[in-house]
Amino acid sequence: MKVIVIGGGASGIIAAIKASEVSDVTIIEGNSKIGKKILVTGNGRSNFWNESISERNYNEESHEFLKDILPIKNEVYNFLTNSLGITPTNKNGYLYPRSKTASSITTVLEKRIKRNNIEVIYDLKVTKITTENNNIKIELSDNTTMTCDKLIIATGGKAASKTGSDGSGYNLLKALDIEITPVLPALVPLIINDKTRLDWSGVRTDAKLSVYENNKIIKEELGELQLTNTGISGIVTFNISGLITSLLETKKQFEVYIDFLPEIEDISTFLEEKNKNANPESIEELLETMINYKLLNSLLSNCHINKNQKWTELSQEDKKELISTLKKYKINISRTEDFEKAQVTRGGVCLNEITSNFSLKKYPNIKVIGEILNVDGICGGYNLAFAFMSGYIAGSSIND
Repeated sequence: MKVIVIGGGASGIIAAIKASEVSDVTIIEGNSKIGKKILVTGNGRSNFWNESISERNYNEESHEFLKDILPIKNEVYNFLTNSLGITPTNKNGYLYPRSKTASSITTVLEKRIKRNNIEVIYDLKVTKITTENNNIKIELSDNTTMTCDKLIIATGGKAASKTGSDGSGYNLLKALDIEITPVLPALVPLIINDKTRLDWSGVRTDAKLSVYENNKIIKEELGELQLTNTGISGIVTFNISGLITSLLETKKQFEVYIDFLPEIEDISTFLEEKNKNANPESIEELLETMINYKLLNSLLSNCHINKNQKWTELSQEDKKELISTLKKYKINISRTEDFEKAQVTRGGVCLNEITSNFSLKKYPNIKVIGEILNVDGICGGYNLAFAFMSGYIAGSSIND
């Protein structure tokens, strides 16, 4: 049986390796090498897994579908670490190769592809897919054609097109009358429309981000926040960004607040006690070991408070405003950065179009896997893990 895999990324490679155990497999890759996106994951260290994977780590639309998929996670992890030989190291639940080098993973995958006699065709794109009876024909960008018995589409989404994810797979599937939900950037910096806050650029600080809809918290994230010359970035920002893109796309009303001191619940009492015990000469001295100087000056300026004033010299209204600024600072998000600065794509092939083994319901001989599907996770290895799991299931079930 002849199997073609379109896309030599994480999901496509694993699918090809598993399918090659029972079939003749060819990978068609648009780049000059495979696994290009793997090389940039985890800041080049490849955070390929997480020890606490559950459906809660992914977008809500995928939860029901993932309940049928995730029971295989231990089997897939064992395949990666035992059968393929990726030696892991664990950092706070984030799993990396022990080498802390992403290229060591792609090297392992390349060697297994060669060992399994999988043909790889580089620097070509698939431009059209047609089916007739049980035969599948694909047309290539060099005007040649190929046929196969089974096809696996693993073309990725639109995030970071320099790695090969240019969104071309969506057009191939739309031509087959497959429903695609709107695709949006996720794990991406957010842009705010308050230009007065540009003076905080370059600051990194631990903080909590809270997203409200109809005065109710719908998502919270705690961790390192990066303040930029256009808005906010960092892991906590990335982890709410998928939700924010959806809210912006649907034009829903929402609010986002920053808690710059999330570990201090009663900040008013804390500051009163600290002022009493330390007797600082100024507000700046009161807060200087709590807040980065650059950020502190920005926040005090926002409150119209002179940093040289004493805490006892502030009016109750000034204290109330300062506390609100420290604990519940509202930011007005206008948009996200574009796909080039996004790590993953939100949206894609509707999950009701596929079965639990990733076959298209309308075309049982075609499987769709990886980021092209409407599954996106937060930071921490969840997206690569889904890519590996979907590829493993698709390749293992190629004869089903």
